[in-house]
Amino acid sequence: MTANAATFFLFWMVFYPHLSFSQEWLSVHGKMIDGKTAKPLAGVLVVLGKGAKGTISLSDGTFRFDKVAKGVHRLEYSFLGYEKAAQEIVLLSDTVLLPIMLKESSLSLDEVVITARELEEKSSTTKVDVLAIEHLQATNLSEVIAFAPGGIIKDPNYKGKNKISMRQVGDDSNTAFGTAIVIDGVPVSQDASLLNIRNSGGKSETMKTGVDLRQIAADQIASVEIIRGIPSASYGNITSGVVKVETKANVSPFRLRAKANPATKSASISKGFRLSPASGNFHFTFGYLNSKSSLTDPMKYFERITGKLRYSKVFRKGESPLNFSTSLSYTQNLDDKKEDPETLVLGEFVKSQRIRTSWNTSLDWFANRSYLSRIKFSFGASFSRQFDEQNRIVSNGMPVPLPLSQSSGYHKGVYLPSEYMSHYTQEGLPVHLFGRLESRWHYDRAAGTHRMKWGIVGNYDKNFGDGILYDIALPPFPVQSSSSRPRAFKAIPASKSAAAYIEDHWKVSVMGREFSLRAGLRMSKFFVDDRFAHLRKPFLEPRINAKYTVWENKKLFLKKLAVRAGFGRLSKMPSLELLYPERYYYDIVSLNYFSQQTENNFLWIKSEQIDPTNTKLELAHSEKRELGLDISTKIGKGYITYFDENHFNGFYYQDHYSFYDYRFYDPESLREGVTGKPSISDFEYTMERYIARHNQAVNGKAVNKKGIEFEWNFKKIKMLNSRISFRGAWFQTKRGTAGYTYHYPSVIIGGKRYPYVGVYSEESGSGEVTKSELRTNLRWLTHIPELRLAVSLNLQTVWYSRSRTGYYSGIPVAYLDGQGKEYPFESGMLDDPIFRHLDRSLSEASFKLDETASKTDLNINVSWEASKNLSFSFLVNRLLNYYPVYTNKIGKEIRRAASPYFNAGMTINF
Repeated sequence: MTANAATFFLFWMVFYPHLSFSQEWLSVHGKMIDGKTAKPLAGVLVVLGKGAKGTISLSDGTFRFDKVAKGVHRLEYSFLGYEKAAQEIVLLSDTVLLPIMLKESSLSLDEVVITARELEEKSSTTKVDVLAIEHLQATNLSEVIAFAPGGIIKDPNYKGKNKISMRQVGDDSNTAFGTAIVIDGVPVSQDASLLNIRNSGGKSETMKTGVDLRQIAADQIASVEIIRGIPSASYGNITSGVVKVETKANVSPFRLRAKANPATKSASISKGFRLSPASGNFHFTFGYLNSKSSLTDPMKYFERITGKLRYSKVFRKGESPLNFSTSLSYTQNLDDKKEDPETLVLGEFVKSQRIRTSWNTSLDWFANRSYLSRIKFSFGASFSRQFDEQNRIVSNGMPVPLPLSQSSGYHKGVYLPSEYMSHYTQEGLPVHLFGRLESRWHYDRAAGTHRMKWGIVGNYDKNFGDGILYDIALPPFPVQSSSSRPRAFKAIPASKSAAAYIEDHWKVSVMGREFSLRAGLRMSKFFVDDRFAHLRKPFLEPRINAKYTVWENKKLFLKKLAVRAGFGRLSKMPSLELLYPERYYYDIVSLNYFSQQTENNFLWIKSEQIDPTNTKLELAHSEKRELGLDISTKIGKGYITYFDENHFNGFYYQDHYSFYDYRFYDPESLREGVTGKPSISDFEYTMERYIARHNQAVNGKAVNKKGIEFEWNFKKIKMLNSRISFRGAWFQTKRGTAGYTYHYPSVIIGGKRYPYVGVYSEESGSGEVTKSELRTNLRWLTHIPELRLAVSLNLQTVWYSRSRTGYYSGIPVAYLDGQGKEYPFESGMLDDPIFRHLDRSLSEASFKLDETASKTDLNINVSWEASKNLSFSFLVNRLLNYYPVYTNKIGKEIRRAASPYFNAGMTINF
C-alpha cells in the first residue's frame, strides 16, 4: 500500500462514521466487593468496551456508566493485588448488575493464569502475567521472552549481554537494535550510548547489542506483552517488534524472595501499601543478583543492584477518574571480568561502573465525554553513567612512536618509553527524554463501533559525558598503525525526533459475522545537522490488521473460526554512534633512525586522519505481512499464523581502504660528515604506498524472516485439575549483505606489505546464509487449588536445525592497486602467485546443507504456597533429555551431551 493510499483510507475511516445515525443511550450500575469478606472495594478500575470508557469504584464500591449504547458490552475489572475479572453484558435497558466479587491473587484460586496467553485483540501478541513469571523463576526479562511461540527455555546466562531474538533462528544486531523495550509506557533508549575506545579490545555497548535484557529484573515485572506482529501506530523507531513491560504497583505485604543455583544468587524485597484512602498507593522493590561466569574463576562475574519506587493515586473518583502514576528506578551493573589483585602490578587497578536512573510519570484521564473518551500523558527521563577507569602497565617490545598529531602531515616523532604506567578513563552520560500525549475517542453507530486514538511523541537523546580521557603522551593502547585520540562525547550533537499518529479500531457486522479493522498511520521526523539533510524528511508508516469471523456457533463442535491478515511498515533511525563515529588516526613511520647517542635519535612521522562519517546514511526499514487463523472448539482453542518479514537497509560496519603516498627514508643513507643530531634532509628517500583500513557505518544488511507460529490449548481436564497446551514455530531466517565487499590480505611479500585490495560483488564476495528450525513445546500444567500447588512439565523439542551458505565464487571482480585505482580482475590472474592471495573461494562442502539432529528436553517447574506467608519454587531444566548422534555435512560424527540445571526459590510474606 502506498503512503498516499494509506493516508486517504485512514481519513475516510475518520470522517465516514460522523454520518448521523439515531442512537438510544442507556446506563449501567454496579458494585465491587471483596470475594472473601464481601466488603465493598473502593478504587477498582472498571473499563467498558476495551478502554472506551473507564471509572473507579467509590468508597461504597459502586460505579456507574451513562450514555452507553444498546447491545453487547464487555466490562473489565482490575484492582491492585487482586485477580482481574471480566464479563459480557447485553444492555437492552438501564441495568443494575449483581455485585462483582474480586479475589486476591493466589494459587488457592480455582482459575489462575500460570502461563502465557495470546491476546486476541492485538496482532500476534503474547502476554505473560506475574504468576507465570514467578512460576518460571525468571531472573531477568530475557527468560520471560521465552514464552513467545518458538521461544526456547534456556538457563539464565549472565556471561555476556542478553540480546533479544524475535521470530528468527539465532540473533543479529539489527533485530536487537530494532526492537523496542517499553517500560511503563516509556521506551528504553541506547541511542546516545557511545562508550568504546579503539584498540582497547573492549566491546561496543551501543548499536551492536541493543538493550541488555540482563538489566531488567524479573522481580519488578507485573506483566509483559511480546508484540511480534504488526504493532500499533503508537510505537515507532522500530523494525522488529515491541516488548511492553509493566512494573508492579499492587498493594502487597512485605515480600522477601530468594533464588539460588550453583552459579547465581539473587534476592529481592518488596512492599506495596495504601498510604490512606485519600493519599494513594506506594510500592517499592529492591533486588540484588550475583552470577559467576565460571565456578573456577571467581574474578569473572556479573553483579546487579536494582531498586524501584512507584506511587499512584486516583483523582476525581467517579465518572471521570484521573489516574496519576510516577516511578523512580535505579540499576547498577558491575559487569564482566574483575582483575585479581594478586595478578596486578603495584599501582594497577581496574574500575567499571554502569548506573542507570529513570523517572517515569503518567496521567490517564477517563474523560468519558461524547467527543473525548480518554486522554493520556506520559513522560520519561533516564540518566546513565557509564564509567571505566584503569591504571595499566604498558610494555612495548619494540620502539613505538608517540601518537601526538591531531592533523595530517609530516612531523617529528617522539618514542614512547619501553614501559610506563598509563591512566585512562571513559565517561558516558547518556540522557534520554521522552514525551507522549495521546487522546482516544469512541463512538458507536449503525455503521459499527470505532475506537479512535491519535497522539504526538517526542524523543531527545544526548550524551553529556567527558568521553575518552588520558594523557596523550602515555596512551593506554599504543599501536603502530591506527590509534585513537581523546574524544569528548558532550561535543557530539543531540539526536531529536518527533512523530504524530492516528489509528482507528473499527468493528462492524458483515453478513451476520464480526469484522474488525485496526488501521493506523504514523508520520515521523528526525532532526539532525545539515550534513544529514536527507534524514530530515518526514516518513510515513502505515499499519493495518484485519480480522473476520467466518463461522460462529457455540452449540456445534466448531464454535468459532476467524481469519486474520496484516501489513505494516516500520523504520529505525540511526544512533549517535552511527552518525558521529570516532575518527581514525594513522601514524606512518617515515624515518626511524637510531644512534648510539640517544639524543641523536630521529623519528619522522607522517600522520593521516580519516573521518568515517557516512553522510549518506539512511533509515533502516522493514515490511511485515501476516496471515492467520483462529479456531475455537469444544475441546479447546488455538491459532496458526504465517508471517513474512523483510528487513532491509539495515546497519553494519563495512571495511573501507584509503591509500597514502609517503616518503620512506633509509636510515643507512645518512649523508657523510653529519655529526650530532641529523635533520630530515640528511637522508635519502623513496616514495612508498600505505594502505589504511577503516570501518564505516553503512546501510545494506538484509534479513528475511518467514515462519509459521501455532498454539493449541486444550480444555481443562477437571478430573486431574490439568491443562495441556502445545505451541511452537517453524522459522526460516535468511541473512545477507547488499553491495560490494573488500578484502586486504595480511601478508608480506618481498619485505613489503601486500599491494592490492580485492573487490568482491554481492554474489562472489560473501554469500547469504539461510537457517531454519522447527521448535515445539508440549506443556502439562497441573494446578491443585486445595494444596496451593502448581506443577508444569515442559517437553521442549527442536526437531531440526538446518543451515546453508549460498554459493559464491570467492573470486574478486576487481582489485585496487596502490594508487587506489580500480581494475577488472581477469580469471587468468589466479595463476599469478601475488594475485592468488585474493582468492577467497571455499570448498564445495562449505555450501552443503548442514543439518543438526533433533534434541528434546524435559523441564519441570514447581510452585507451592505452603501458607499465606510462605511459598517455595523449584525447577529443573533438562531433567531428562534425548540428543541422538548425527553426522554433519563433512561426514563427522557428532555426539552431544547436556547436564541438568537446578534452581530453587523461596518467598516469605510478613
